[in-house]
Amino acid sequence: MDYFEIFPWNDNFETGISIVDEQHIELVRILNELAVHVANHSSPIKLDKVFNELTSYADYHFKTEEGIWDAHFKDDDWLTKHELTHHAFLEKISFLKNEEKNKPLEILVQELLSFLTQWLAFHILDSDKRMAKVVLALESGKNMEQAKIQADQEMSGSMQVLIKTVLSMYDSLSTRTMELMREKNLRKQAEADLLASEERWKVILEGNNDGIWDWDIVNDEIYVSDGIDSILNLTGTDKKGTVSILPDDIVRAKKELQAHLDGKTEMFMNEHRIVNSNGVHSRVLTRGKVVSRDKQGKALRMVGTHTDITEREIASAVFQSGSEAIFVNDVDNNIISINPAFTRLTGFSKDEMLGDISKWIELIHPQDKAIYEETMEQLITNNIDARYQYRIKIKKGDYIWLESSSQYIKGYLDNTARVVNFMADITERKKTEEKLIVLSRAIEASSSAVVITDPHGNIEYVNPKFTEITGYSRDEVKGKNPSLIKSGETPRSVYIDMWQKISSGGEWKGELRNRKKDGSHYWDRVSISGVKNSSGKILNYISIQEDATFEYELAEKITYQASHDFLTGLINRQEFERRVTRLISTIEPDEYEHALCFMDLDQFKVVNDTCGHQAGDELLLQLSSLLQTVVRKRDTLARLGGDEFGVLMEHCSLKNAQRLAESLQQVVHEFQFRWQEHSFKIGVSIGLVSINESVPNMTELMQKADAACYVAKDLGRNRIHVYHDKDENLVKRHGEMQWVERIQKALEKDKFCLYAQPIVPLAHNSEKHYELLLRMETKKGELFSPGEFLAAAERYDLISQLDNWVIKTAFKLLAEHPVFLNQVDSIAINLSGHSLSNDETLNFIISQLDEYQIEGNKICFEITETAAISNLRIATRFISKLKKLNCRFSLDDFGSGLSSFGYLKNLPVDYLKIDGMFVKNIVSDAIDHAMVKSINEIGHVMNMKTIAEFIENDEIKGMVREIGIDYGQGFGIGKPIPFNELLDRTNNVIDIKKV
Repeated sequence: MDYFEIFPWNDNFETGISIVDEQHIELVRILNELAVHVANHSSPIKLDKVFNELTSYADYHFKTEEGIWDAHFKDDDWLTKHELTHHAFLEKISFLKNEEKNKPLEILVQELLSFLTQWLAFHILDSDKRMAKVVLALESGKNMEQAKIQADQEMSGSMQVLIKTVLSMYDSLSTRTMELMREKNLRKQAEADLLASEERWKVILEGNNDGIWDWDIVNDEIYVSDGIDSILNLTGTDKKGTVSILPDDIVRAKKELQAHLDGKTEMFMNEHRIVNSNGVHSRVLTRGKVVSRDKQGKALRMVGTHTDITEREIASAVFQSGSEAIFVNDVDNNIISINPAFTRLTGFSKDEMLGDISKWIELIHPQDKAIYEETMEQLITNNIDARYQYRIKIKKGDYIWLESSSQYIKGYLDNTARVVNFMADITERKKTEEKLIVLSRAIEASSSAVVITDPHGNIEYVNPKFTEITGYSRDEVKGKNPSLIKSGETPRSVYIDMWQKISSGGEWKGELRNRKKDGSHYWDRVSISGVKNSSGKILNYISIQEDATFEYELAEKITYQASHDFLTGLINRQEFERRVTRLISTIEPDEYEHALCFMDLDQFKVVNDTCGHQAGDELLLQLSSLLQTVVRKRDTLARLGGDEFGVLMEHCSLKNAQRLAESLQQVVHEFQFRWQEHSFKIGVSIGLVSINESVPNMTELMQKADAACYVAKDLGRNRIHVYHDKDENLVKRHGEMQWVERIQKALEKDKFCLYAQPIVPLAHNSEKHYELLLRMETKKGELFSPGEFLAAAERYDLISQLDNWVIKTAFKLLAEHPVFLNQVDSIAINLSGHSLSNDETLNFIISQLDEYQIEGNKICFEITETAAISNLRIATRFISKLKKLNCRFSLDDFGSGLSSFGYLKNLPVDYLKIDGMFVKNIVSDAIDHAMVKSINEIGHVMNMKTIAEFIENDEIKGMVREIGIDYGQGFGIGKPIPFNELLDRTNNVIDIKKV
């Protein structure tokens, strides 16, 4: 068989991109081989080989070409449409290959040649060249819009080239066929062979999806392939078509056709809508070119194509829609296409998703896979559409809800089945639905009453809480107005304001006095707002209601309690100080004088310690009632805390205030409190201060009254002291208050230190005992002894902080010097009476012993006799708990109390430290000698060791040793030195005079 090129390669085929052109040549080669076969009637061609060549060509060519286009047209409609034609090519080749068993080989070859001819003409010469021109324009520096415009301008004559190429192929094929037939059949069958060749060419043309027409303008005759009768409406021929161009489009189409016939345009191209005899509308693209004119330029012949672009435009528009993601899979479970919206939704690109659909199924939520697989099976088996919902894991790793609409359709160019899946992200809708379900359940279970009405205020819904609060059931209130629960106690103006706000689209909040079904009233805290539709019209009103009755009652109670003492019902300190402040702020010069008295009960602690706090509370309750009978109606009597009271006397001179204070003192003096078998008499110390324009503020006024009260206590208790600026006693009191500030700063800046003084055995043994003494350092390095600041610390509740500092510091130093701790027999630490009655101090000591791992038998706590006696029950409990940890106790200043011996038997102490006031005069005073001797004997009888303090010389030391006292302490034996210095000594002893 002679080989010839019926489709010779020329410049018209070239795109300008060399690698693309090189691959196009391969397609032209395959096409020429088919054309030769058709023209020569040669032996049957091996189509399997051709199909494999075409598939192989498409595989590498399309990847090459799409790689080039994708780099420049990413996410552009041109690229998507172009890729669709590539998919269509593969589908067509696959379809024709499957037809080998159903069609004669020659017909199949002709269909294949027809398809490839059209592909060469319309895809390579039109689409590929246009895309290539855009790429070249972009590479020259133009933007996308400019590049597309330039490409369209350069392609304006491309249809002429296309038509000329088609005609050239047609003529070449016909001519070569006749020549071959003349050579084979001695030219006898030339006419028949030519006719057969023309018929084959007609089959090629009509086998294509696009219709082709040839219009003999001179004879007014037109050849058309099937289904394109609409061109007749434009040419004016006598033939009557079965379709018509819509009136809105025909004027424009005829105008453009005439312009081309007149030579005003290089090509005729027009899109228009047609309707067939059945009323079906379609959209078509008609393209044509005058190929022959006479010498005067009159059009003689025109040829062109006619393409139904309805489905293509619909498919393209849907596929490129940004509102829905789309992927297409075939019945062999391969994903063959995805659109840009799919990538935007899921994050997965074509390279990641095209191919086996199992990649998609793996992304489906485990709970939803069964739904998806069952739906797909039903859809493919029964050729039906389906709508369903499932969750998918997107590339970010999150699951989203999809609503999928899957449609079973035929292929784009053939009857190959596939499934098109339209997907919408409904995650937010799902969340909303879940929220609505939760909201519905929440409303039903809400602890607040919920009422929903129509726009006119008629009740449509109430939840169970409403029924619980009001007693009305849903059926009883449905359709009725909420005024059903009005009590009549809420002013009408409130409801007017409410309706004005909610009817205008606002929210109303407030509290209403409503009525239950049983007639009882309650406070209702209400929030009402309108529910609007998308246009802003109010559809419903929703009211959230809470029964606030308890809160109202509680608020009233809290308000009362906030300003009143819980026990006595008197005004409390906070309210008292508020009233004092208000009074001071209103004072004007030369106005009425006012006064304030501060009262502190004497001996009240005895009642508490003897009979317990319940008895103390009862005493305060009874006494408060008595005091109220004395004060004037305009006066304010308040309990300021504990056993302290205050009276604010408005419009009262200091003289009159003093008389009133005396009356209060007399009432307390005459009051006798009885509790079970006990009877108590108490007193009261009163500080009185005048309130005038010279008083700067409430704080200073209260300090003056407090100072005057303490002076009254210091002067013997149960008396009244009037504040005067130059009072010596108050100056002393003021000095104590200055010490308070010094103490606080010293604690903050760690300006305290410890000294140690030996307690020496008088019986010549080797025991080592030391007492730790507190000192305060000044800025100049001087030291203050406890006698200068302890009184202020005790009076102003700082003493426990000092005790804690001593305990922690001592334990820490002992733990850091284990050798010293091993050698010493005991370290004595002083505890105040306040700490002795404080459980926090007890717990602190226990925690510190544990933290620093100090053995209890190394520690001896010294407590004063006065502190122990005034807190006997508490002191006994305190001592007992620490003795369980082997701690020891020494009773300091013994003999100074009023009933020392009576209380001694109830105190489980280890040492009696005899008050120095007796020891220092033991040589010259027989009574003191007798007291020391008696204390020593009683202590020994009770198995207690005795210690004599204030041993200042050898004479005193000899006498106490003669009496039989166990230990001595004083400057005559050993002076205090810094504790750190003692710890650093190698022998760990202080220089002690020989006993």
